[in-house]
Amino acid sequence: MRLVKQLTDLSGIISQQQIGVVKNFFSVPINWEERRHGDKEKLGENISVVFLAAKGTDDWKNILEAHKKFHDLHCTVEGSDILVSKPVADCTNIKSVYREEGDYALYNEIPVETVEAPAGSYCLIPPADAHMALYGDCGFVRKVVFKIPVEG
Repeated sequence: MRLVKQLTDLSGIISQQQIGVVKNFFSVPINWEERRHGDKEKLGENISVVFLAAKGTDDWKNILEAHKKFHDLHCTVEGSDILVSKPVADCTNIKSVYREEGDYALYNEIPVETVEAPAGSYCLIPPADAHMALYGDCGFVRKVVFKIPVEG
């Protein structure tokens, strides 16, 4: 996981075009009254965005998800999110095998890294990291998660 305050700090990990799509998305304020938790919208460059508005919970404690085709770029808009992770290579307790449709696998694992992502921050999670957001008692959070294709 990589937590940054500026999108440009992710240059070299995601492309300038991908960063441009994210910046363009934020050029218009999000109307949260028109969005439901889990809504998904397709953007350019094969990028999609998922809208999340929820309280942190222990319901997903020690459950981590991983992707193969996409980076997750978590962007906290309101509140302060807690994200946890563990390298996929170290995950051995499979809860749900990888599903190409949806691009995810689930693991029953204890995370080894925790970061707090306050409003205005960005947390890039590469496919090498199994992760979970809205972890534990982080309070109410509004955020968007961009699904950014891995290049190369």
